[in-house]
Amino acid sequence: MIKNVLIPEKIGNYYLFPKRVVGFSFDTSTVTATQIYLNGSKITIEKVFNEPILKDEVLSYEEKVARVVKDILKRVGRYDAVHTAIPSSHIIFKTLRLPFVNYEKIKMVVNYEVEPLLPFELDEAIIDFIVTGQSQEDGSSEVLVAAVKKSFVSEHILFFEQAGVMPEKISVDLFALYSLYKKIPSYNALQANVGLVDIGQNVTRVAFIQNAQLKAVRVLPKGFDHFVGHIAQEFSLSFEDARKVVIEFGSETQNNKPYQESIIKILKDFLETVQFTIGSFSSGSGQEQEFVKIILLGLATQINSFDTFVADQSGIPCEYFQTTSLFVDKQIKMKKNNSLSSIHLTSLGVTLPSEITQSFNLMPLHMKAEREISLLTKQVVVSIFLMIFALGSLLTHNFLQVGKLQKELHESQEDVVVLLKERFAIPDDISDFDDVVESAQSSVTREENVWAPFSAQSHFLKYLLELHSLDLDDLGFELERVTIKNKEMILKARVKNYPSVAKLEKELRRSKLFKYKGSIQKTDFTMKITLNRNG
Repeated sequence: MIKNVLIPEKIGNYYLFPKRVVGFSFDTSTVTATQIYLNGSKITIEKVFNEPILKDEVLSYEEKVARVVKDILKRVGRYDAVHTAIPSSHIIFKTLRLPFVNYEKIKMVVNYEVEPLLPFELDEAIIDFIVTGQSQEDGSSEVLVAAVKKSFVSEHILFFEQAGVMPEKISVDLFALYSLYKKIPSYNALQANVGLVDIGQNVTRVAFIQNAQLKAVRVLPKGFDHFVGHIAQEFSLSFEDARKVVIEFGSETQNNKPYQESIIKILKDFLETVQFTIGSFSSGSGQEQEFVKIILLGLATQINSFDTFVADQSGIPCEYFQTTSLFVDKQIKMKKNNSLSSIHLTSLGVTLPSEITQSFNLMPLHMKAEREISLLTKQVVVSIFLMIFALGSLLTHNFLQVGKLQKELHESQEDVVVLLKERFAIPDDISDFDDVVESAQSSVTREENVWAPFSAQSHFLKYLLELHSLDLDDLGFELERVTIKNKEMILKARVKNYPSVAKLEKELRRSKLFKYKGSIQKTDFTMKITLNRNG
């Protein structure tokens, strides 16, 4: 649910989530598979399979292959993705040079560029490409385009549909081998012409690599079964016996001269075709360089001393693909009790992450769209679910908090009721909080009304006391009436003479409780004095 929906499964070449991938490659009579485990930056080759397609006249070829695929997947156990490689014999390869380095721009124009070069209509084809070289100086890219008929891809997918699974990625066998070639440092450092020769049962795939860049691909209509069939016919042997003869004696037969001569003749004829093919690659590349190495893969590795024979006949150093060199990179390791042979390299190459083939996929567009729509649908559903979950969590939290606060409020009200009843002697039959508060408020109001006059009188006495404390004895001061209202005190009084009036005004101004700013003109008078509360 989380992988690829909420979080990408990998960042760069680092897998955030472990992933188990099974890769398949097919020959006429065998199905080869490799299972790898991706975890972080580590890659573990867990299992390898090489299963024959059993002869059964009742079942169709597709049904027989599907049965083998299903059996292999059952033995694999749990897996996350299935990759597969289409044989190069069904692919049209074209090399293009385009004035772009941006992948998306190349993708927009490559179909139109390759359309005139196809032997079938564009709407019948599935086309994809790998970038084999780029020049930052002139901003150009060299790409190798692979085109295949939709009908063949549908037939290929049928192997998996009948096995109850759908492949996630469809690659090409030689592209898978080239991605492995690039992972070996000693091969990637070769700055000259290299021929990659993969001998299958019925065809031989030849790749021309120049300065570590895949330039061209050819498929020759001769394979291992061609050698075996010729020996079987010439010496009247069964196919299986002839196969053993070719593998066992190869090109170094010393004990059986007739076999030796026939096998060497067949291999020489075959090698001439291969040499002509790689020679045409070199002359057509525009760079006249000698081949520094021929690398053999596939069933060629089963023929005794075939690498030595090719080197002697062609004059070019020859070796079998250095499978063990893949493990120089400590990120790749082999699980114990397993052995990796040359015949497993295609199925391995189609599973290993590679910058060269990471965007290459010959899946039909409608299947890619269905996968993308499925992923988008999952993302939308998960987003809605998360929104509902977040909203539900918020509402639940709010409900719990409100309940908690209501409980605390109720407990506080009960405490307040107990305190108020103790303080104000409220009857026991009054228990409601509002009624208790109202009763207590009534009691407070009554007490305020009782004490209000005393409070006002207390202030009145203070001002009278202050008035009495003034030095008025010799003024002949006689108070007739005093009125205190709000912030004023009104005196109606008399003094004996005018000097006494001046002295009275001076005494009033000296007081801290009075603010007097007026002026008296007569000995009997009514005067207003402002009261100073702060004083």
